[in-house]
Amino acid sequence: MSTLRHKIRRGTPEHDALVSYIEGRLHSHRTQLESDAHPVEKVPGIRARIAELKTLLQTINEDTPDEH
Repeated sequence: MSTLRHKIRRGTPEHDALVSYIEGRLHSHRTQLESDAHPVEKVPGIRARIAELKTLLQTINEDTPDEH
């Protein structure tokens, strides 16, 4: 996975919106995994997307030193 090109400061509206979006996508994918409506063949792809979203969420929530 490539690194983020822009730093997003925690607590900003942009950060909050991104976290909210990612959490919504995670919820959606987890709901899909719990559903019997999806074929078993799609499960690895859904799990991969969940892992990517978790990594992204962790990356944007890491404490970074303030740049001046």
